[in-house]
Amino acid sequence: TFIDGEFRANPAFAVTQGRHEYDGQLPDWSATGLHNERMRLRSAMAAAQAFNPRRLTREQRFERDYLMAHVRGELFWLDVADQPHTNPAYYMNNGLDPSVYATRPYAPPATRLRAYIRYLGEIPRAARQIRANLRAPLPVSFIDYGKSAFGGFADYYVNDGLAAFAEVHDQRLQGELRTAAQGASQAMRSLANWLEGQRRTATTNFQLGAARFAQMIRDTEMVDTPLAQLEAIGRADLQRNRQALVAACAQY
Repeated sequence: TFIDGEFRANPAFAVTQGRHEYDGQLPDWSATGLHNERMRLRSAMAAAQAFNPRRLTREQRFERDYLMAHVRGELFWLDVADQPHTNPAYYMNNGLDPSVYATRPYAPPATRLRAYIRYLGEIPRAARQIRANLRAPLPVSFIDYGKSAFGGFADYYVNDGLAAFAEVHDQRLQGELRTAAQGASQAMRSLANWLEGQRRTATTNFQLGAARFAQMIRDTEMVDTPLAQLEAIGRADLQRNRQALVAACAQY
């Protein structure tokens, strides 16, 4: 049930997993869609917690714990870090990349082209939702990243994205591709330009802060080691590696 719900909520992820009934679809990033995703994840967590671990086999306990860890990580980025409203990277990590259609030969080129055209048709809607979600002021590094990514997609759709399907000799499909690519490119270019317009109010406040950073590694990596201890471990490892590098260089 959880996996099926995950695929419905994240159709682009489903496609990469081989569920091609979701070809061409993108997530719903509207306010309603994001709310529904929070509710889905919280419901899944509650359902997993309702199982009494004492009545489960060792394998079942692992699967339950694994599911809960996965959900906890997703909820961190969605709720605690609030990435849909604060970081353009959220959208790159959750479905915008079209490479599965262009580079993975999971079906004949014409079939993949039809899926790609549907994907391109979703882009203007997705771009509107992304722009509505992102809240200024944004950190300048996030603006740089988002502008580069969205602008890169805009270029890709009308250049490499067309070339990727040049072998499909169907004039009707090629016409649909050019039209869809142009619309998608304009939507992404507009989004990139909007981000550039936020530069005048940009900040450097990209940090999660100590408390949320500690929660991040706990919720996404299941690491509850105190930050001071983690830093000490990291610095000691850095020093060991530096010494090894110096010793290696001395040989030459």
